[in-house]
Amino acid sequence: MIFKDIQAKDGDITYLCEYVPRNRPRCHDKRSEDLVLAYKNKEKSAIQYVCDQIVPQLGDDFSLAAIPSSKMISNGCAASHELIRMIIAKAGNKKLIDAGCCLIRTKDIPAQHETKGKRNSDVLRDSLGVQSPELIRGRDVLVIDDITTSGNSFSTAREALLREGAASVVGFAVGKTITNDELRNGFIFDIDDKLSGGKSDEVLERLIDEIFKESVQATVSLITRHSNEIGGIPGIDFVLERDGSGAIPPSMYDGKITSLYAHAKQLMRIYEPCITMFGKSEQDIRLAKALGMVTVLIADQAEKSEADFAFDSVGSAISSLPQILEKANAAIDVLQRWRDRGVGD
Repeated sequence: MIFKDIQAKDGDITYLCEYVPRNRPRCHDKRSEDLVLAYKNKEKSAIQYVCDQIVPQLGDDFSLAAIPSSKMISNGCAASHELIRMIIAKAGNKKLIDAGCCLIRTKDIPAQHETKGKRNSDVLRDSLGVQSPELIRGRDVLVIDDITTSGNSFSTAREALLREGAASVVGFAVGKTITNDELRNGFIFDIDDKLSGGKSDEVLERLIDEIFKESVQATVSLITRHSNEIGGIPGIDFVLERDGSGAIPPSMYDGKITSLYAHAKQLMRIYEPCITMFGKSEQDIRLAKALGMVTVLIADQAEKSEADFAFDSVGSAISSLPQILEKANAAIDVLQRWRDRGVGD
């Protein structure tokens, strides 16, 4: 088992956060610069940050390999090789094997930015070799990369490792390049306290109905402690339930928080600035803002909130939906002007 709480099967790729490439200068965000690119540039603080987030999520008996750099001279010298060493040192007595040396570049290939990400599988396959296969034979393997877009680098690495006897191969990337499909409206509702009583379904259904009047293409998640009380409300795509104590289970996402909002975001497959979160407390708002979402607070003391929008009732929020959606749509409009140029593999 590679991850404790994440259901990752052979061939899956999980990741820490979304990545907006520099070739989208109006969209490139601070996290992409300070985390993903800092990691790619082998800044120790960024590598340590990623290590601190991933180690608590890991199982205790598998091998770790790394996607090699594009040049033969850099074999074994990528940031992911250093991350593997940090992970094993931090994990302590777990039965982890450093297989960072296994995947090597046998011939130079163009760097990602030189080809605008158009390195096909044949080019990657012809340039990739495996050494010291005893480190991965019969074992589950976690393959680490800095950025993933199409998944070609991981797919070719997985093929090579399975051919040499690996039991299964799962991928982990620090950043995943956003795609055009992720640039659409998403909504997260975490407002149980405002939906209590016999008319909760009716209120929520009205809110969702008004949203779909304003936004034809939208994905909706509901976070609740009372999933058994929620009827078949049209328009809800995902229902995530807190446990009885209100505790939030961990999610493999941006390690600044562990949040059901992050989990909902991954299920919806939507880029965070395109998601509007309706919350009932300042803690909800802070968690959602940390992810870069548009935030709407529905609470009695709404006028003092840090939220982008604050209301004292669901009805007031419904009345202001056009203004709320305008803010989320502004992010979508900007991002859609920059069509995917396929940066990264």
